[in-house]
Amino acid sequence: MFTRRKGYLSLLFPVALLVFLAIWSLTEVSTVEVKLAWDSSPNPRVAGYKIYYSRSNWEHATVIDVGNRTEYTVTGLDASVTYSFAATAYSSNGDESSFSNMITYPSPGRQ
Repeated sequence: MFTRRKGYLSLLFPVALLVFLAIWSLTEVSTVEVKLAWDSSPNPRVAGYKIYYSRSNWEHATVIDVGNRTEYTVTGLDASVTYSFAATAYSSNGDESSFSNMITYPSPGRQ
């Protein structure tokens, strides 16, 4: 059984409008994909890899567990932003390696 609440529709419309505006504004931003590839670790304990990327500092890095693959394409990146990327390897018991060499996109000098 539904009960009618006063003001329900007046609250719903602004929320729906905000969602629409957020979606519309996302289509205005030019996006890029960055394909990353690396050599597999010779260590037999390695169970998978994680990609870390960030706009400015590693405190707010995004982490993607890519499993046991040795390449991954990061999509939906803002084309006007420089990103830093690094990878780690991890074992099945949760041990994680130190970061790989860091790369940036776009590379310095190409901006």
